[in-house]
Amino acid sequence: MRMLCDAPTSELALFPVLAQFVMPYHYNTEQTRRYTYVAEGKSTEMFLDVIPFDTCRYLYDWLPSAELVQTSFNTESHQLVYRFALDGLMKHTIRYNNEYVFGGHVMGVNDDGYTERLLQVREKIE
Repeated sequence: MRMLCDAPTSELALFPVLAQFVMPYHYNTEQTRRYTYVAEGKSTEMFLDVIPFDTCRYLYDWLPSAELVQTSFNTESHQLVYRFALDGLMKHTIRYNNEYVFGGHVMGVNDDGYTERLLQVREKIE
């Protein structure tokens, strides 16, 4: 029986190590605001999405340098902390782009307190 929900894949180690060098930004699904409106005197419906991006420094600053990754990930406690932080990130992106860290969940997507994040319905601006 596995300790965590998903079995780890090689991408779980490769992605964050590469991400340390490229300063990635991840969108925050929970804070995204979506609007629809029709401009005055026009008939075309317009759409606006305000998407805040997060550098997730709590995850990437905590990781060791590339030379120490293998040693670090041999430690079970390090793996657990990393997997829980990565799971939180994945809950925001699972429905929209999960190709980078597929299989990184610690808890199921609909477990109480660990639910996936979904975009809100567009708010109509009058």
